[in-house]
Amino acid sequence: MASTSVISRALRVITWPFLAIFNIVIVLIVFPLGLLFGVVYFLLHPSANARMRHKYMPPVQTYLDHFQRLHPDLMSRISNHAKDDTEGWINRELDMWPHSAKGWFLPTVHNDESCPAAIFFAGLEHAGWSRRVVWALLRDQVEEAGLVNETERQAFARVMSRMCDHQVAEHGWAMIRWGMRHGLLSKEQTITLPEQDVEAGRDVVEASTDSLRWILEEGKVVRPPRLIKGHPSILVLMVKLSEEFWTIWKIKPKTESILTSGRSWQLMVFPDELLE
Repeated sequence: MASTSVISRALRVITWPFLAIFNIVIVLIVFPLGLLFGVVYFLLHPSANARMRHKYMPPVQTYLDHFQRLHPDLMSRISNHAKDDTEGWINRELDMWPHSAKGWFLPTVHNDESCPAAIFFAGLEHAGWSRRVVWALLRDQVEEAGLVNETERQAFARVMSRMCDHQVAEHGWAMIRWGMRHGLLSKEQTITLPEQDVEAGRDVVEASTDSLRWILEEGKVVRPPRLIKGHPSILVLMVKLSEEFWTIWKIKPKTESILTSGRSWQLMVFPDELLE
């Protein structure tokens, strides 16, 4: 035992200088280079990281207009909610998604032509869903309905690639997730939720971070999957969505029945343990 302890102390003494040098290299070389790369990448792709340029907007607006015609009831609810949300995130941050958004690095550009579909998709991204997942919902709904021609498809695909493939923040999260998977950072936690008994009389759909098709199903009860993992958590996204569109997506109070919780587009239910 004594010899083992001596060897362990000797190894710590020997490796300490190397660890110190490694930390110094990270702080003085790797971190500044990473920061410089991020700044340069941001400047090379301003549309994806700040504000979409005007020339990219027409194909997106075409898809937004078609989406509104496909889902008039949901768009009506979004529009009514926006009128009531005079001091919320819509008034603070949205002008014409993704044409311009107010922020500390952007001039305020007032635009009274914001459409409900723009508010809807901006809200999903603002709540934390990946931009690629949000744009995929817009693309798939319009193209599967056969509402655009090949020229319009290609124009939208080019803009979507530019907006989704070059996000500095998304690349940063990808690196963090890679580090978690390979043990370089704290491993991401996996949570198993208890079984939920949903009352009879309502159809149930499961929320997801990888797809948003479920969000268009009016009248459904939305519950999280039993296995929760990854960042951001689907639980966080559901709560944020309800906070942003509280008149449309509601969380069922623990003490109320699903059938008496009022009329909303969808009702979100969580296990009682999470509501305590």
